[in-house]
Amino acid sequence: MFEYFIEKKLFIANIFELLAALAGTYYLYKTKTQEKGLKLFVYNLWFILLIEIIGMYAAWNYFDDYRTFPGLKSSDYASNYWLFNSAKIIFLTVFFNVFISQITSLRLKRFLYGLTLFFILSSIANYIYSDIFFKAFSSYTNISGSLLLLICIGSFYYEMLISDKILNFYKNLPFYISIGLMLWHLSITPIFIYNRYLTLKNPEFVNFHIDYLRYANIFMYSCFAIGFLICCPKVFLISKDQN
Repeated sequence: MFEYFIEKKLFIANIFELLAALAGTYYLYKTKTQEKGLKLFVYNLWFILLIEIIGMYAAWNYFDDYRTFPGLKSSDYASNYWLFNSAKIIFLTVFFNVFISQITSLRLKRFLYGLTLFFILSSIANYIYSDIFFKAFSSYTNISGSLLLLICIGSFYYEMLISDKILNFYKNLPFYISIGLMLWHLSITPIFIYNRYLTLKNPEFVNFHIDYLRYANIFMYSCFAIGFLICCPKVFLISKDQN
């Protein structure tokens, strides 16, 4: 397993996930922000890293030939689809909230929270009434979640454009978060449509998926880390004092 992990450079994405989570924690520590949306976002980064680590059990079992956990071999939990399908709803809900919390219009907020509730309930219903939960990544959750995320980001951009926030957009942390999330979902979501081909019978597609996802993750988590550091005033106060 470790040889495969190193050969496919799977650890690189995890490193950037960790860097983004550490940068986010540093941001919370230095700024003492009370914005719940941003706090949840940072906690969510650590949760994503935890889920990624736990999800490695499927690869461990495969390369270990299920000697460690033999009971999983013939069960629905042999693959980690169930884990990531469950966590995906949580990830996306937190992402929605980052941008909804920045919106001042109560009517728009209620509308977006209503769409979020519909997304959660419909995604759960899709898992219950289809066979996708244990067999593949849910295309419905990924596509509908990406569309709703783009709507939330678009609403956030609109409020920036009609307010004074646009003058200091480069100091706005959600702006950096939006760039990473928007480009990641625009580029990755189409691939999830073909996730049923993500099997050992299609090694070319598996390799392409691994490589593409790795670079997309590097870009997204780099955006997060850069945003945290740029928007943390303490970082720049040190350099000013030294001058």
